[in-house]
Amino acid sequence: MIKSRSARHVESKPPRLTPERREDDALSRVASVAESPFAGCVLGFGDILCGDRALGCAVIDALLQECLGQSVTLAYCGADLRGIEAWMHNARVVHVVIGVCMGWPVGSALSFDWAGTSRICSANGDLEVFRQPFGEALARLDMIGASPSRVMLHLGQTTCESGFGMSPEALRAARTTAWRIRRDLVKTGLAPGPVGRENRLYHSVLLDRMY
Repeated sequence: MIKSRSARHVESKPPRLTPERREDDALSRVASVAESPFAGCVLGFGDILCGDRALGCAVIDALLQECLGQSVTLAYCGADLRGIEAWMHNARVVHVVIGVCMGWPVGSALSFDWAGTSRICSANGDLEVFRQPFGEALARLDMIGASPSRVMLHLGQTTCESGFGMSPEALRAARTTAWRIRRDLVKTGLAPGPVGRENRLYHSVLLDRMY
């Protein structure tokens, strides 16, 4: 006679999530945001042939190496302010990055809201030239009900402003600015978390160096 074994009850354990699965789950949590017309926008201004003025390009380069999801638009605008309404149309949050010479300590990276931008622009001729067309673009968007609810201006202190390549101090400011922007995008639900380390390194294909 064959004795039958009693079936044992085995509790099923939830499958362990791999890093790739965690990233997929994080992206799915912001899928509803990605489908919404309201999104995040990062605009980098500057000239890659004018030394540290390429700060905006370096920040965009760094953010391209982050997992920001599809609800964030990254644009390197160079020195051209024409048509920036197309990038900011229906954006929830807009981040603007510019390298300037303000007399701050080398490598400084400061961030202002739009109200603070108006005050800081009056103290710098380059920024005053920037404020007028940018403000006009925001006014046109407001007329059609498509203006962003928040605008942040990120400034990095420049040292060398001629030739190709950036100083280590300006690259440090770019890294800090990229981390601040990512932190804000995660906080507002426009990008999946976690924020990550502030001092993480990026690789610039354009400059062929780590920063």
